[in-house]
Amino acid sequence: MTVKPLNLSFKFPLRAVGLLGLSLFLVGACVSGTPGNEDKDETAAVSELSAIGDVEASEGTVEYFLLVAETARQKQLYGIAAKNYLKAAQLSSDPEVAKRATEVAFELSRDEEALASALRWKKLDRKEGKYPQVHTYLARLYTRTGNTKAVVANLRALLKASDGELGDSLLALSGVLSDEENSDLALNAYKKIARKHKRVPQAHYTVGLQALRSGKFEQAKSSALRATKLDNDWSHGHLLYARALMASGDVDGGIDYAGEHIGGNNSPGERLEYGMLLAAVDRDLEASVVLEQVLSDDPTNSQAARALGILAMKSGNLELADRYFTQLLQSGQSTYDALYYLGGIAETNDNDARAYRLYSEVRGGDNVVTAQLRAAYILYRQDKLDEALQHLERFAAQAPRYTHDMSLGQGELLARGDRGDEAMMLYDNMLEQDPDDQRTQYARAFLLEQLDRVDDAIHQMRLILAKDPSDANALNALGYTLADRTDQLDEAYELIKLAYDKSPDSGPITDSMGWVEFKRGNLERADELLTKAFELLPDAEVAAHLIEVLHVRGELTRMRELLDQSESDFEDSDLIKEMRERLGL
Repeated sequence: MTVKPLNLSFKFPLRAVGLLGLSLFLVGACVSGTPGNEDKDETAAVSELSAIGDVEASEGTVEYFLLVAETARQKQLYGIAAKNYLKAAQLSSDPEVAKRATEVAFELSRDEEALASALRWKKLDRKEGKYPQVHTYLARLYTRTGNTKAVVANLRALLKASDGELGDSLLALSGVLSDEENSDLALNAYKKIARKHKRVPQAHYTVGLQALRSGKFEQAKSSALRATKLDNDWSHGHLLYARALMASGDVDGGIDYAGEHIGGNNSPGERLEYGMLLAAVDRDLEASVVLEQVLSDDPTNSQAARALGILAMKSGNLELADRYFTQLLQSGQSTYDALYYLGGIAETNDNDARAYRLYSEVRGGDNVVTAQLRAAYILYRQDKLDEALQHLERFAAQAPRYTHDMSLGQGELLARGDRGDEAMMLYDNMLEQDPDDQRTQYARAFLLEQLDRVDDAIHQMRLILAKDPSDANALNALGYTLADRTDQLDEAYELIKLAYDKSPDSGPITDSMGWVEFKRGNLERADELLTKAFELLPDAEVAAHLIEVLHVRGELTRMRELLDQSESDFEDSDLIKEMRERLGL
């Protein structure tokens, strides 16, 4: 099974709900609002803006560049916006201008302009030191350029600027680089910081937490133990060690350790952490008991209410889940999470009007992209494709940092709506502006396959794989396509086997492994792998593959049971409907 960048063909997936949110990989413009507009000739663009009366300041002044920048931003000409904010910052002696230029460029993912603006901001603020947050931007931007030395310098500047206790400041530092993709560089930077604070437990905790993010579980355990040795009463160190044990495969050991050190009759905060750990490993009944006690002791605890709401959804008790999330919404805490999950409950209950309204109100948080795409898909399901495209366009205009996500979402909807030529134009335009964007490359490849341009799709996937021959997702994508759409089964098997050896617990890759075994006639092995894949990733495509194998094997009872269950779980799936028709059941 290929790792598709968007999957909108099902209702809110209760079976996939977890404490960290849904792993839907929903990525998201109307053709009129795509990134392709942003690199117009700047002189022509400025003339265009001036002609319609948007720019009134004298040309070449700070005010002029700010007006051009803001007008361009409103018109989704993001490249021009970032460049003109930078020009204003370079010309102005006001750090607020450089601050605005940095924030806008960073939000628009224009890293080059963001870095230049941040350096200007830092220079203007050198004497006053009123804006320590400039070092947060610089640390993140230098992480992206691979400059470890500069990252460390800016993290140290943040520490120096903090007026809190050293331990608290180090703990706050652990979140600065948490969202950056270059996790190994971030880990090295935190290690360098910790070397000067060896007697402070929070320094080792920061290293351990980043090691956990980087998949360096032994390092995470070692750093967590150092933190606990320095302060055995500090629950964060024990919690980190428990998480590292669980991440490395010792789930029971991690839970037992957490129960001994942070469970039981400890503080509400520690009991909350223990309950969250239990829920993370699907020990839902125990988690509910612990979390309900936390909420009973503190009815305002938003984390406990959120976790209990998700657990209720997992168990199928939507009425109880609705109560928890309504309580969360009324508390004014985790508002976007509450709106998102209430939207999911409404969608599951076929109340599309309410679901659309709730999803549309999600303007931030971890689920913002998913929520907006689900809102658009509700419109698409109602045969309102143009309105769905406009919804995503409006959101991109309001939150430019998500423009790329919304553009991918529009491409998927265009493809689903039999407007593949428009989707292809959109993807080609996006790749012209950013040829190395892998999500767009995948989207284009999947569209080519959908349009039965199989050779072109395979060529696109080979180009993706050529950039990183060890990429498990790229190996899987090409291998699955070869297995499913050609007779090149030997190459397909070799590619998927390489991916499977790298990621044996990946649902999509395990599905591909099972499918290629089926194509090669190894039915028993295919059954085994696809059964495992469905446990890892219960979606319609995996179900369809397993149903096919069971049918060929003559496992008719299992096949009918799975088909009936899949029709219930994936009501909107044409794949499952077609499967029943094809099998004559």
